[in-house]
Amino acid sequence: MNYVEAGFLFDVPNHVAEVSQSFSFKAVKQAGSSPICVPLYRNTTRALNLSCSHLNPSGGQRSVRINGVALNAAGNAASACDGTDKTVNLTFDNSGVATPALLFADVGNMTLAVNEVVSGTTINGTDTFITAPKDFAFSGITAGPLTAASPFGATLTARNNLGNATPNFGKETVQ
Repeated sequence: MNYVEAGFLFDVPNHVAEVSQSFSFKAVKQAGSSPICVPLYRNTTRALNLSCSHLNPSGGQRSVRINGVALNAAGNAASACDGTDKTVNLTFDNSGVATPALLFADVGNMTLAVNEVVSGTTINGTDTFITAPKDFAFSGITAGPLTAASPFGATLTARNNLGNATPNFGKETVQ
C-alpha cells in the first residue's frame, strides 16, 4: 500500500445540465509530522491532468468541460468522456484554493478525476456528481380535438439549461 502525504480535495455539487458550476478545489499536503493539512500550492497556476467518466448511465455523448477544456481525447465537448487525461490550468489563490468552472451539457452521474506527478509521486483526487435536466418539453402532440379515454401521441424531451436535448436522460440504471 502506497501512502501519499498530499492530495486533491474537491466536491462538485449536483446541478442542472449546462449550468456553469464553480467549486472549491484544494491541493493539500501534510504539515511536517503533524496530522494537519496545509495548502500545497499558493498564488500559482498549475497544469493538472483531469479526466471524466460516465457512471450512470455507463456511456454518453457529451464531455465534462473544466474552464472550457473538454475532458476527452478529442478535446471536443460533443464527444463522450473517455477517461483520457487533459491538461487544465488551475490558478490557486493565497489560501491554496482554485475555483474552476465546470459545464456538462448532458445528464447523469459523472466522475471527475485529477492527478499530477510531483517529484516522482502521483497525487490524485476524485469526486462524483449528478447533473439533472432543467425542464421537459412536449412536441409532436396528436392534432386535436383530444378527448377523454382516446389515445394520442406526444414526445417528451428532457432539456438542459440552453434548451437542448439531453441524450442520456432515461438511459440510467435504476439502483
